[in-house]
Amino acid sequence: MEFKTGQKYDILIKNENNEIIYNWAKNKMFTQAFNYITIKANSSVKFKVKINILDLNNGSYQLVVKIKADNFKINREELKFSIKKWLQHKKVILNKFVFFRKVTW
Repeated sequence: MEFKTGQKYDILIKNENNEIIYNWAKNKMFTQAFNYITIKANSSVKFKVKINILDLNNGSYQLVVKIKADNFKINREELKFSIKKWLQHKKVILNKFVFFRKVTW
């Protein structure tokens, strides 16, 4: 995969009204240099990112992950999840967990 900048992916969170409420790349600076990642057949590449969702209110959300490769069209991954906070414990419960699919050529 070829990338025109140091940005390999973008992560968005949309609310129930399809409005972007979180953009991982916003206010970040990326190198302006070509980067390359080679993925062998039947293998995968993983990117790990921690996102703080504790400030999200109760409701349904959509997580969108876009790979920013310039020479391959890679479908973005979308995951719907909901937040329910236990007021007495202030914990967040996710109905589903984020996953990335294996890329094969």
